[in-house]
Amino acid sequence: MSTTNINEIASKIVNKNAKIVDIVKNNKRNYRLIRNIVNSNINLIQTKYKVNNIDAHQLTWAIINCVENNYIEREPQVIQGNWKAGWAIDLHTISSVKIDDSHFENTYSDIGKALNLLKYHDDFSQIEYLADCVVKFMRTNKITSKIAAIVPTPPSNLDRKVQPVYAIAQKVSEKLNIPLDTDYLVKTKNTSELKTIEDKIQRQEVLNGAFQVKDYRYQNKKVLLFDDLFRSGSTLNEITRTLYQSGNVKNVYVVTLTKTRANGLAKNISY
Repeated sequence: MSTTNINEIASKIVNKNAKIVDIVKNNKRNYRLIRNIVNSNINLIQTKYKVNNIDAHQLTWAIINCVENNYIEREPQVIQGNWKAGWAIDLHTISSVKIDDSHFENTYSDIGKALNLLKYHDDFSQIEYLADCVVKFMRTNKITSKIAAIVPTPPSNLDRKVQPVYAIAQKVSEKLNIPLDTDYLVKTKNTSELKTIEDKIQRQEVLNGAFQVKDYRYQNKKVLLFDDLFRSGSTLNEITRTLYQSGNVKNVYVVTLTKTRANGLAKNISY
């Protein structure tokens, strides 16, 4: 059975069973509990939806994901680094189902999906929505009024006709009336190979000296460092180090639209 069909069945189960919604919401994604419910009702489910040999594991995750996407508003997550404070507004993906040895089918969060459409499908209509997500969060954050400027991370792919991080940051700047500075932080070398490097020491070697600031315009001031995705945090840590050491910035705050599940989600899941 395809993942799409499993998701459709999960949606129907969730929409007709408020008890399932409450169980998922109140038990913090307890896989084992939901799996036991699925196992107990698998024959009924297969009969009702006229399917054979449904994968109970995939159905369990599909039910959990359906509830999370439609009934639970996830809180922004704290991201750790050498900055004063940092947050990711949402997860990038909710789950990944293995299709074969080299392929996974990802279930994106709403923000993750919009970001994917913008970055890899040139859907520029997503810029407004993504900016609004940042603005909504920032308007609830007490540090917003103290920010002297928004500093977006420099792009890795210079071939894009529209740079997603810059475009979103521009809209955020306009809506919050905080200056956007794309001229202050400069990338001095190519770091595209980072995506294929897992070793922390090797990643740091690539990043050493990769960024510079032009002057001391934000000396003793507070800035917001903005990026689209928090993965390992190594790039944001290197930029923050540069802002502190070379720019004499007082405080760096970090906000990203999404973060990968590998960085902090596992501790919240019960198996």
